Amino acid sequence: MSEPHPTGSQELLRLLTMGGPWVFQSVRVATELQLADHLGAEPLTAAELAVETGAHPDALHRFCRTLAALGVLAEHPGPAFTLTPAGEALQLDDIRGVVQLWGGDAFRAWADVLHTVRTGEPALRHQTGLSYAEYLAAHPEQNAAFLDTLATGMLPPAAVEWFDFSRSRLVVDVGGRSGIHVAAALQANPAARGVLLDRPAGLRQAPGLLAALGVADRCEIVEGSYFDGVPTGGDTYLLGRVLCDWDDPDALRVLDAVRKAMEPDGRLLVLDPVLPAAGPGRLPGLFADLHMLVVTGGRSRAEDELVELLARGGFEVSRSLRPGGEDSAEPPNVIEAVQAA
Repeated sequence: MSEPHPTGSQELLRLLTMGGPWVFQSVRVATELQLADHLGAEPLTAAELAVETGAHPDALHRFCRTLAALGVLAEHPGPAFTLTPAGEALQLDDIRGVVQLWGGDAFRAWADVLHTVRTGEPALRHQTGLSYAEYLAAHPEQNAAFLDTLATGMLPPAAVEWFDFSRSRLVVDVGGRSGIHVAAALQANPAARGVLLDRPAGLRQAPGLLAALGVADRCEIVEGSYFDGVPTGGDTYLLGRVLCDWDDPDALRVLDAVRKAMEPDGRLLVLDPVLPAAGPGRLPGLFADLHMLVVTGGRSRAEDELVELLARGGFEVSRSLRPGGEDSAEPPNVIEAVQAA
């Protein structure tokens, strides 16, 4: 696997979110056939790629020339093809996971989008009869792709020092899946202990990841739903991409469970996608919000909506970490909250 290429990843995600269904499915072809793994420095023709991937040579050629026009591949005399930086992003597990997650049943759910608009119910649930959590549990490949999209979501490096985990004694990662967030906290404070709570399907990568990061001996893994209760006694609670999975009533249930479980002087760290207030940069986030509405029933929130949600859940925001600095107009990527007086 190549090293992450942020510019290429951003360009590919822009194509996926804003390019329409033809663009998305063309990139999905490249992902499913693993073209990025077969292409190297030397150009290959579509016929050569067809041998490697088991595809139809002419059909693959027509897709490759389109992918070249989109900037995912580079076309050379022959014609033959190599990867662009955007194409190299398809070597990353989290990017592959995004394409796999947004394809298949999730993509087909958009054909039933009017049901969502008229009822507020996710179209995926209407089509399959399953909540998104139930759907992932019943489809191991989709669950693995879902976990891959989150496995690289370590706390932003600036957040570890900013939050000061040296004050933490027991860090509880609520719905933490692979444990990437609690691992960062425990690495920052060798004296702290951790608890990782999630459903069994979400925890499949956790033992290996915690061991690889050297914190497995200080982190207890607990199987369960946070709707049924949250481990008590922590002074630091983490919600990493949890609130965005739910509409307001269910998100408030999560916050209520955390508030009841934490120590009176405890702190809550929220990592959630926050919509920019305005401008053209808002569009990819808005599309991601619609995708959650149609597929998972969750939602992205603007900063004021997230602050209001926390207040309704019994918390007040104490600080926010913004990628562009404290005075930046960018939305925060980490929010610290404490129990309201």
